Amino acid sequence: MKKAIKIVFKVLLYTMAIIVGGYYGLAFIGALMNGIEGVAYFFDFLLAIFLAYNINVIVHESGHLVFGLFTGYRFCSFRIWSFMLIKQDGKLNLRRFKLMGTGGQCLMIPPEHEETKASVILYNLGGIIFNLIFAILCFALNNILPKVYILSTFLWMSAVLSIFMLLTNGIPLNVGGIANDGMNALQLSKNHEAASSFKKQLLINAAQTEGLRLSEMPDEWFTLPDGADMHNTHNAALAVCAAGRLFDSGDSKAVEEATEALLNSDYNIVGLHRSLLTCDLVYCRLINDSGEVEGLLTPELAKFMSAMKNYPSVIRTEYTIALLKNSDVARSEKILAQYEKIAHKFPYQQEIESERALMSKALEKFKSEQ
Repeated sequence: MKKAIKIVFKVLLYTMAIIVGGYYGLAFIGALMNGIEGVAYFFDFLLAIFLAYNINVIVHESGHLVFGLFTGYRFCSFRIWSFMLIKQDGKLNLRRFKLMGTGGQCLMIPPEHEETKASVILYNLGGIIFNLIFAILCFALNNILPKVYILSTFLWMSAVLSIFMLLTNGIPLNVGGIANDGMNALQLSKNHEAASSFKKQLLINAAQTEGLRLSEMPDEWFTLPDGADMHNTHNAALAVCAAGRLFDSGDSKAVEEATEALLNSDYNIVGLHRSLLTCDLVYCRLINDSGEVEGLLTPELAKFMSAMKNYPSVIRTEYTIALLKNSDVARSEKILAQYEKIAHKFPYQQEIESERALMSKALEKFKSEQ
């Protein structure tokens, strides 16, 4: 069944690419045939695509926000690309944070009353509901309004891209190593344990926005019932959070053991978390002198670390590799400068301090071995 869904998804993806690419190609040919005026139209076309896609991302995340508020959730953060609006100390602050595989994200605080299945589903599917409404609106306006080139192109592309986002987010799949909205809604509606794990992760995120470290949060937020289905991505994600919490204990050997256990398990850990766990394992092995890291530093991990180069734990691992594996002090100083550059804009300052402490530990070890 999953294989059939993936095939359908790819067919839809390629069909959408052909439609957009064909329209783009015709615009380019038209630009060549019409000279300077045609070239101007061509650049108008590119502008229309750019605006259409970015507005669709905003519409999608706004859907999560509106349906979340409607069903009792409270605002926590709203991100478009790397620009994040986050509520901290009762005020809205602008921060910078980018997560690979996502164009945006709307994270909310669960309602104080018991969540219903409907509220969880509506919050997760709010984005694609808004995409559907927006597509219908754009198609209607394109037929009603006068045919002005850039406006007509913008409306047509907005409708097409909105349908594209509806399909890529609505068909249950893991996209870019992260469960999409359809997958979340499917899993959470069928599995009470998964819904509980999802709620706990939202509570953990909300506490982080207020400056709490993982070790300062209630133990029950990180626990799963005996026999929990670890093939569910939300249960597996909570187990990843619990392993990351061990960093606060200062026991890098315990972190290493827990991380290796997760990576060697058959838990359904999404690609993003698996790569971050691998970065943690590289750090622990270098700090603990407990094993080789060459087998972990694959081309795939290098690609991931490049894409997540401004993520604190990735920078910490890069820094530790530079010092403890390559003895490259100059490289480590550049990495540290990069870290300090992103530090004041990062939304979770307690994470900045935690990772800074881990880098200091790597530096102390390096100095002790000289």
